[in-house]
Amino acid sequence: MKRDMPTIAAAFDVLELEQSPRETLEQIDRAIDWSQFDRYLIWLSAGPQERRLRAPVMLFKALLLKQWFKLRAIDFDFDIADRLSFRRFIGLRDGEPPPTYDEVKGFADRLVARAIDTELYAELQAQFLRSDLGRVLVKSGRGLATGPAEFAVFHCDARPAEWLEIEQRFLDFWDHLRGGKSLPSMDDFRFSDIPDLMPHTALIRVLEQEEGFCYEFMGETLAAGNGGSTVGMTIESKMATNFREYGHAGFQGQLFKLFKKTLKAEGPVSTSEYFANAAGRKCQIWIVVAPIGDKSGSPEILFSAAWIKPVSIN
Repeated sequence: MKRDMPTIAAAFDVLELEQSPRETLEQIDRAIDWSQFDRYLIWLSAGPQERRLRAPVMLFKALLLKQWFKLRAIDFDFDIADRLSFRRFIGLRDGEPPPTYDEVKGFADRLVARAIDTELYAELQAQFLRSDLGRVLVKSGRGLATGPAEFAVFHCDARPAEWLEIEQRFLDFWDHLRGGKSLPSMDDFRFSDIPDLMPHTALIRVLEQEEGFCYEFMGETLAAGNGGSTVGMTIESKMATNFREYGHAGFQGQLFKLFKKTLKAEGPVSTSEYFANAAGRKCQIWIVVAPIGDKSGSPEILFSAAWIKPVSIN
């Protein structure tokens, strides 16, 4: 039956397991019976050309990694090649080249084109519900969704104890500055009040006319983790460089969205992202951002704290 618009069944909305990525992927791999997907994926091996492709279940597992870890093209190709836990999860042998982002994207397009996506995701959801994978949250009422395939957002950042302490001190200090007002004021801000927190912080000026952001201060620990200071850099200029060199906005594009979200929320916003630092080292950053106002109460500065940790190979 031909479909005018692909109908996708969400496997689940949020999978949240408080373990390391390696431990979680090993647990998932043990709990899921991947042979049950053969009855759907066999139809991707029906033609002579498609028989020369990789095993469909490998591409399906790679597609899950892409969505669970929110990997963009550059991140996906790096992580699949570099991270031992990812290679083991999809079943790559030693020395075997990993699937590329384009290869996995083409696989996802074929799932939709052959109208087997709904059954595939329904099987995955059913197995998760039957398993003992820990805390698996499946939001009710989602039903079928129309549009591009959406899997779970995979929250498994195993937040370092150092970051939890920094984040809490940051939130306590921002709330103390606020003093019951909607926003704290730069007139009340003193780095001398937070000497231990200062090395992990950054100040980003809100450029109202350009609707952009410019770094004005970066603490020494944060600068070291980044492989260099970004003081004086505007987010827009770096995004433009990324578009020119890589064809996408890169990590600065994610920061731009985070900063805009912070202004809209008028309060602290936090996230965790993978990125390549200024020295080219793949890292994970935990970051919290909150606005500080001017005398009129309008956001003038974004006050941020972050913890950067190199990504281990597994």
